[in-house]
Amino acid sequence: MLKNKTALSLSPLALLTLAACGGTKTAATKSVVAEKGPLNLATAFLDYNDDGIWQELLEPGGLTGATGAATFSTALQPTAAQTTAGYDLKILGSANTMDMSSNTVFTYSLSAPSSSSMITPVTTIMAESDLTAAQVVATLGLPTGMNPLTFSSFDTTLTDAEKLTALKVEKASQKVMSIVSTFATAAESSGATAAVAFKAAMDSVVNVVKDATTAYEAAAAGSKVTLSFSAAQVDAVKAKMDVEVAANLTALQKAVFDVQITNNVTALKNVVAKIEAIDITDAANLDLSASKDIFALTASLVDQVQTAIAAVKTAQDGGNALVVQAVAFTSDAAITASIANPGPTDMALSSATISEDAATLVVGTVTTTDTSDTGTAAVAAVGSTPAVAAVAATVETGHTYSIVTVAGTDGAKFSINASTGVLTLLEQPDYETKSSYTVAIKTTEAGANPKSYIETFTIAVTDVVESGVFGIASDTVTWTDYNPAASADIGNKVMTSTDGSTVTMGTGAIRVNLANLVDMHDGAPNNNKSPMLNFMLDSVPAFWETGDATIKATIIDGADGTRDSGENEISITVNVSYSGGTLTAPAGNATGSYTKADGTSVAFTVANGDVDAFSMTAANLVTGAPASLNVKTQALYDAFIAGAGSADLLVAGKYSIALETTLPLQNTANEAVTKFTGTIELTTATANTIYGTDGADTIAGGATGEVIVAGAGKDTIATGLGSDYVVLVAGFGSTTLANSNTVSDFANDTDKFALDGLTVAAAFAELTVAADETTAADTVISKGTEYLMTVTNVAVADIDINDFVLISDIA
Repeated sequence: MLKNKTALSLSPLALLTLAACGGTKTAATKSVVAEKGPLNLATAFLDYNDDGIWQELLEPGGLTGATGAATFSTALQPTAAQTTAGYDLKILGSANTMDMSSNTVFTYSLSAPSSSSMITPVTTIMAESDLTAAQVVATLGLPTGMNPLTFSSFDTTLTDAEKLTALKVEKASQKVMSIVSTFATAAESSGATAAVAFKAAMDSVVNVVKDATTAYEAAAAGSKVTLSFSAAQVDAVKAKMDVEVAANLTALQKAVFDVQITNNVTALKNVVAKIEAIDITDAANLDLSASKDIFALTASLVDQVQTAIAAVKTAQDGGNALVVQAVAFTSDAAITASIANPGPTDMALSSATISEDAATLVVGTVTTTDTSDTGTAAVAAVGSTPAVAAVAATVETGHTYSIVTVAGTDGAKFSINASTGVLTLLEQPDYETKSSYTVAIKTTEAGANPKSYIETFTIAVTDVVESGVFGIASDTVTWTDYNPAASADIGNKVMTSTDGSTVTMGTGAIRVNLANLVDMHDGAPNNNKSPMLNFMLDSVPAFWETGDATIKATIIDGADGTRDSGENEISITVNVSYSGGTLTAPAGNATGSYTKADGTSVAFTVANGDVDAFSMTAANLVTGAPASLNVKTQALYDAFIAGAGSADLLVAGKYSIALETTLPLQNTANEAVTKFTGTIELTTATANTIYGTDGADTIAGGATGEVIVAGAGKDTIATGLGSDYVVLVAGFGSTTLANSNTVSDFANDTDKFALDGLTVAAAFAELTVAADETTAADTVISKGTEYLMTVTNVAVADIDINDFVLISDIA
């Protein structure tokens, strides 16, 4: 089970949404760290458009990690006008962004000057106020010389002195965001949009900081007052917020905001005071995690404000009197009890897998780890005043569960029982369509002032053998052969491409050893081995499943797949039966036809049992070797010759081959396959070969020497170990250098180029070998206007006539 933990105490509505557009330029990177506590899974970006929205095709950005750090490419550059106007570095929080210092969700935005490597509430004040770093540091009472644009409070290499600075900075950050989030939540819950509410709250804090800076700088030495957000200073922020509310909220919205403001501000002052009271002389507090339960108070306060104003708003909507609602944190006892209750700390899912053929869609049951350390609090409203009573420490139960909507997860495909935690998938899974799901789940403890926790789970879908199907396991098939001249086994890897229900094997001609076929047919094999085409399978019908099918094999002179005048064509259709993974030839005849070069045709029959060309190799449970469907090339030729009474097709040359079947076959994408086509060349020059397709291929050589036939399309080749031959064929290149084939590890004097249809001449009469115009360390091989191959990291001076051979010379 994969788990991405995201703890939270519930926060206000998500502040911002993401959008996208387009553009590009030079490449570099930007590294930043987002902190109000390390902010995990926040979106950091350069806001060229100055709209607070990440337009990811126009503006560079990326997600932060668990330490709050993000590094992203700055290939996307600002326009000249944007550069002139200036822009900020920003982060956006979401329902999945976690403040790692307090285990709470962070849904707001922060900013910093674009040159900054940090984004914090302090840098936000700088960016929004145009105050200098020195001014903000002095006003907030932070250590002289501390640079908010570079200092990380959660750097693991801090000295004790720096840890003291970190504690002071983090206290300031937590107080700022406690004030901003409380006022923003109050405004948004009263009916303002999230953007308007947040801007009003942040502007209120920034304006108080600016006023305090003016006063600080005007005061005489010894009488300067720093901004610690005392009760009077919180009132100053409230006064600024009152102005913003009057200017930006409707009369009805302002009425809701105002009726609750006294309790909200009282509770806010209490929370800010608790943060301020963290003792900077206590060495234990230099570890910022020691204060995480105090830092978590803000999220609980936000929930209380949201709940209280929702009740006032409901009364207003119903035409009833607006009554002040209790806010628990107006009581210091409630705050103390909340600090003592760490809230949920973990979740577990009883099962994180589901089978694609599951009869029930229940995935498993979610449970919560939640033990209060020194007691929680029961809070009940008496009028507008909360009454608080502490209860004994206990393992808490009665949590409620819900699905959290997080971008990029599959929450809409799940349901969860709120009380039992039973998680259910809402669709029948299909491994081949979707092999896993992710879902974010929230657990919330019972009682007043509840805390919550979010965790993202990954649910793996287990694959099941598809009933009644022979499933081909790979887009690469093998064609084994034997070279009697070299007494060597040959292993060919043939890449395939699929179009509809037709699979095309390789590109160009797959070389099959003619001498081996002739020896086998003549009955004088000399230790020869029948060439065999093998389709590896990852599934076969179940043992109780049976059926009948046909397999038709056709061979035609030439490489174009059609019989033209003067060409031979022969085909045979074999009847087969299958039972599970076993193929047999039932009684009866295979039918065939032979069209000669002169155009005359004959029909023939061969007993099914005599055509021993198609078989199954069962999976080996000991070695783990997969099952395979095999086509015995020599046995197929024997059937052709026996039926037609002619060996016209057993001579050197190129031939089109096709296999058509009614077997229930599927390719790797689980699509039905009915036909395989390819081209073979009967020749005495054969070697281990990798054949690409007509599309773009990535070809990796093995540990021994091979011939690599890349084919058409833009191919990327790595030769691997051993002495390899990279085949050059006119017509398989490109008219543009950018789309030419590339070989990345060509070893000069070890690997060679094999020319197919080209000649080797001392003066490279047909070929041009030249340095790459853009990368002099690379060499380009071309014929006329066709670029055949780019050889990376091999200088043109290192390639000479000795690096080229004819393909017929490499057997």
